[in-house]
Amino acid sequence: MGQNTFRKEHHGNLRVLECEYDGLMALTKVGKVGVVKVLEYGNQDNEEWLVLERLLPPDHRLNYFAFGQNYAEHLNVKVGQDYGWERNNFIGNNVQINTPCSDWWEFYAVHRLEFQSKMALDRGLLDSNLAKAITQIGQGLKNRWGGLTIWPSLLHGDLWAGNHMMRSTGEGVLIDPAVYRGHWEADFAMTKLFGGYPKEFYHGFHSVLPKEKEHEEREILYNLYHVLNHLNLFGLSYLGQVRSMVRSLL
Repeated sequence: MGQNTFRKEHHGNLRVLECEYDGLMALTKVGKVGVVKVLEYGNQDNEEWLVLERLLPPDHRLNYFAFGQNYAEHLNVKVGQDYGWERNNFIGNNVQINTPCSDWWEFYAVHRLEFQSKMALDRGLLDSNLAKAITQIGQGLKNRWGGLTIWPSLLHGDLWAGNHMMRSTGEGVLIDPAVYRGHWEADFAMTKLFGGYPKEFYHGFHSVLPKEKEHEEREILYNLYHVLNHLNLFGLSYLGQVRSMVRSLL
């Protein structure tokens, strides 16, 4: 590979990089925000590879206001009629269920909260009372926020502070997606998890998509999915955070 390219490889039969390729191409198609360029994808004999443009780690040159503004413009585009995606993909090393659904709150309750909660319960990481409380939260979402205006945005799906880089021009660029169609606040909420973004990102973002009423509660709701996923990936060190988030949502 040349100096201007970056090659990723995966060995096994799960087609992890095929899902990444699929997500990057979908994000690029919307055309509103920087996305790492895919130069090649291939697979053969349980080995797959992805060749990408080489990017730079974020530094003072990155225009976070423009990055936030561009990403909000991206999320402001309606893509399709339903929520989910045409295939399941991965969130970290766990499968992410994307079975399409016409109702956002049903999709989120079943394929995000319930799926992760059941996985944790089956692994002995979650007790039955806490799992029931998560189910209760999911069942009440439509009554609680059914009047909110929501459209299917193409979410990055895993937009924490480590999943962006930059070009030499200072343009912020998305990497490592776990895409699906969903409520834009779900992506926005995750930008505040695991370190967060600089304040300029949020100023730019909200110049396009203003804060909605009760967004703080929904940020907890949407980040509960990712903390449950971390519980399943990394173990009981995340249980206290799950308990705290569930209590605040009941």
